[in-house]
Amino acid sequence: MSACYTNREVYTMPDDVIYHGRYVGIDVGDSRVGVSISDENKTIAFPLAVIERENNSYGFNQIKNDRK
Repeated sequence: MSACYTNREVYTMPDDVIYHGRYVGIDVGDSRVGVSISDENKTIAFPLAVIERENNSYGFNQIKNDRK
């Protein structure tokens, strides 16, 4: 069983669910948002982008545009 930890809760995912693709990590800070992506085996994550936050926004539009 896999677990996802947040500031307050732990979410568990059932073992019988097959997940395809990669994991994306988002680290929201006061002045920047860090984005990482896992390898195909979901073993290790690598940095993908660091986005400067402007006007207290999260920069999700820039993440979306960088992905294309």
